[in-house]
This record gives sequence, C-alpha cells and structure tokens, in this order.
Amino acid sequence: AEEKVSLSLAGYRAGKGDLMSVVSARREWVEARFKQIDAIEQRALTGAQLYFAYGEPANE
Repeated sequence: AEEKVSLSLAGYRAGKGDLMSVVSARREWVEARFKQIDAIEQRALTGAQLYFAYGEPANE
C-alpha cells in the first residue's frame, strides 16, 4: 500500500496521473494501517486475557 501511494504521487508529480488516484491510494494505505492496528490490538487483548486466566508461564 505504501508503494502504491509513492507510485501514485510520483505519477501525479510527473503530470502522468491525477490527484484522485493519489487520494485513493492514500485511503487504501490508511485502511490497511487500521487493519494492522486492529490486529495488534486483538493480539494484545488475547494475550491479556490468557495472562489473567492462567497467570505467568512457569520458567523451564
């Protein structure tokens, strides 16, 4: 998604693309980032639930 934003912006700056393609690529990047943040949040919540349900793992 980041590469798509860069390529769209480069095309726009070179006069070969339009601003809407840059905005669209940026929107896709933002949505992908939100999905990544949601996945990180879910992993943290699951980790916290496991920790409070079972405690710390025993050292082996």
